[in-house]
Amino acid sequence: MKRIDLQRLQPTFSKLIKNYLVRHKISQGQLAIFVGIGRNHLNPLINGSPNRRLSAYYINHFISRGVFTVDQIFDGHPESDRETEFWEKMKVAENNELVEDILFLKENGIDIADEIKIRAANSRKQKL
Repeated sequence: MKRIDLQRLQPTFSKLIKNYLVRHKISQGQLAIFVGIGRNHLNPLINGSPNRRLSAYYINHFISRGVFTVDQIFDGHPESDRETEFWEKMKVAENNELVEDILFLKENGIDIADEIKIRAANSRKQKL
C-alpha cells in the first residue's frame, strides 16, 4: 500500500486532519498514536513534505480508525487498478454494519472466509 501514491489528495487530507484536531481538541501526537502511525510522520503528511508522501498506507490508518471516510477523501479518479482495488477495500472496511456481522458470525463459530470462498467459487462456476 505504501507504493500507491495519493499525494494528489494531500490538500484534502490536510483539511480533514486539521478539522478533526480542532473538533476533537487533540494534538497531532495524540492523533498519530490513535491511528497507529509514528508521531513524527503526521506533521509532514499534513504539510505536504516531499520527504513523506501521502500513500494508501497512511490513508488506510485514518479510514480504519474513523477519522474520515472514503467519500470525504477520495476524489473519484483512481490512477491505477491497484488504487481502484484499494478504495474498494476501504469502502468495505468502513462498513461498520458488515464488520459487526462478520464478527458476530465468527463469535458463533462460522468461518466467514470459507463461506465467501465457497460462494465466490459457485458464482464463478455459474458464469461459465
